[in-house]
Amino acid sequence: MIEGKDLYAAITQHVANAEQVSWSRFNNFLMSNSIFILAWATLYTANPIPAHTRLILSTVCIVGVLSSVVWAGLGYRGRKNVNLFLGLGRQVELDSKCTSAELFGLGPCDNAIKLRDSIHYRWAGSFWVLSFGSLVYALLYFVLLYASLCR
Repeated sequence: MIEGKDLYAAITQHVANAEQVSWSRFNNFLMSNSIFILAWATLYTANPIPAHTRLILSTVCIVGVLSSVVWAGLGYRGRKNVNLFLGLGRQVELDSKCTSAELFGLGPCDNAIKLRDSIHYRWAGSFWVLSFGSLVYALLYFVLLYASLCR
């Protein structure tokens, strides 16, 4: 069974990994949506209008909405994983059995949780940005879909 310092090292590695994965996913989302929006804008402003433009524009919008919803779920899950591992790290830090000199009194996980919980504008924090930021793109895609169909 893993104990003390080794357990703490494993948990903090999970925290770092979950943090990196959630931001990497969001970066991939932003990059793919930049391509979708650029493709939509290119077709929308094309002159002369290519055949089946309305269908292609609508398809790009529908794919954008679906990807936004999927990425919102991935962002939510990613931030929940970060919070889970921070909580586990906090438990190890506060555990009276864990008296390792490297951990005693430092509490990086506990301090991260306290800092996160003390911020006044928590709605602008990473949990909300990564969980619901992609849904803003879904709204944009609905506007673009309306513009596509009314063209």
